[in-house]
Amino acid sequence: MFHYKEQNRSRWRCKSISKTRCKSSLLTTGRQIRVMHEHNHELQEIDYTNLHFLGTIYFGKALKYPKIIFKDYEYHLHVKDFHKTRWHCHKHKRNKCKAFIYTTGNTVLVGSFQHNHPPDVIDYEKLVPKQVAVRLKV
Repeated sequence: MFHYKEQNRSRWRCKSISKTRCKSSLLTTGRQIRVMHEHNHELQEIDYTNLHFLGTIYFGKALKYPKIIFKDYEYHLHVKDFHKTRWHCHKHKRNKCKAFIYTTGNTVLVGSFQHNHPPDVIDYEKLVPKQVAVRLKV
């Protein structure tokens, strides 16, 4: 469970801290994760169907060919229906990259994040950021 945030790092504590006095914690700084202590109890199985976290997506201002940026990868609109929008990696045709995500409201549902190429070089200055809940599709 989230404990606190200062500048560019966050501290996460075990959710069993009140029951077991577990001192297990993580420090996250950007993409780095540092384990501070091990758990002092048996670990529970995680239900990944409800696992979510906060993230940021970036929108391009294009009307004809909309795009979003998520985790340093660019996605283009693929299919839009009444409830959700499917976006595929912009290197879908060129590299046959199969990575895709869905968006619905303020939620990003990660369908497949298996890119077959390195992250894109993105100019974030021209993009509009938006905080979203990110869920894994299982």
